[in-house]
Amino acid sequence: MAPLSLGVNLGGNGIIVGSLANLIAVRIAGVSIKDFQRYSLPYFFLSTAATAVALILIPF
Repeated sequence: MAPLSLGVNLGGNGIIVGSLANLIAVRIAGVSIKDFQRYSLPYFFLSTAATAVALILIPF
């Protein structure tokens, strides 16, 4: 169950339509897709790497 929850959590980090919170934040802030991606993609890659390490090191 833990690997599934980790994977679902990552889904909303990389793209605008990945979560409703992203859509709301972009709409309220009025930022462009390019600006959103500039900040979200580095975080997405870091969190994906951290999750991969956790899945490898922690036996589920």
